[in-house]
Amino acid sequence: MKNILVVEDVEDHLEIVKLILEQHNYSIITAANGKEGLLSAQKNKPSLILLDVMLPEMNGYEVCKAIRADENIKATPVIMLSVRSNPEDIEAGYAAGANEYMTKPFNLEELIKKVKKHLGEGA
Repeated sequence: MKNILVVEDVEDHLEIVKLILEQHNYSIITAANGKEGLLSAQKNKPSLILLDVMLPEMNGYEVCKAIRADENIKATPVIMLSVRSNPEDIEAGYAAGANEYMTKPFNLEELIKKVKKHLGEGA
């Protein structure tokens, strides 16, 4: 079973994403802030990371850059999720090293498609 790290500080968003992913037979690890998310990624070496941009302690851009700088986890796919939808924010996500950037509210079916794509499971 592939494990996915979900880094999200809004409990309701976290629970929805966790529930949907668990229905698709993924094991979910959660973190409520950027620093905790980075430490969890380093410790658990997840198959994929869903990363909110606006987080306490470290924002998603900082976390993503730190992941890309870490030899042990730098190849881990990162999908950023954010309410920030202007082109500058999206560009900053890709510049930080995100594989994908989805704006909230997002379509849950689209999220599953992107998760499967980045885990090499086809769409």
